[in-house]
Amino acid sequence: MNRVQYDWLEAAGRTQATVRLLSEQLRRFLDDQAWLENRRVMDVLRSIEARALALRDVDTSRVRTSLDDTRVEVVLPMERPLYQPRARHAVNSTSTADPVVDVDMSALFQQVYVDPTRLVAAVRDVLRGASQASLRDIIGAHPPTDGLAELVGYLSLNDASFEVVFNESRRESITWTDSEGNRRTVTAPSVTFVRTREGRANERAGHTE
Repeated sequence: MNRVQYDWLEAAGRTQATVRLLSEQLRRFLDDQAWLENRRVMDVLRSIEARALALRDVDTSRVRTSLDDTRVEVVLPMERPLYQPRARHAVNSTSTADPVVDVDMSALFQQVYVDPTRLVAAVRDVLRGASQASLRDIIGAHPPTDGLAELVGYLSLNDASFEVVFNESRRESITWTDSEGNRRTVTAPSVTFVRTREGRANERAGHTE
């Protein structure tokens, strides 16, 4: 007990040293962040300047722009309407009888689930012999069993072995026969599945095995 005050002073000194060290590290980190932000701003300015110099001799007579209005709409605080409390409405919370009309609830249980793993396997199977394939090629090799829901499922695939490329300027017709024997045709933007570098590496590894 005779030396407790000295121990406290020593602990307080170590604490102050730790706080000082953390403050220096934080200040150095902020300085680095400020330097990186300034460098990024300068890079953006240089890119804008280079782009402006590149477009200096380009004909801009056909460039047009529009403004929503040529003046700023000013609304003064005293011109706003005063607060009006909402009118209260009585709520009847008594129970009501069941409706007489029968409602068909079967549509709620007829939901279609499309397994994305099966779709990824279908795309990989077609890309096994080619570097890229269109959605029409994949549908031709693996006709959909879940109709349009499966077709939409192909558009939302996300896999490391391939990349989905959309071409809005080009449209293609996709035709298949459903489970009931009806012929279905859908016209949609062109969709191409391109095999990535990882997909090629996996294929080479599979051939090696």
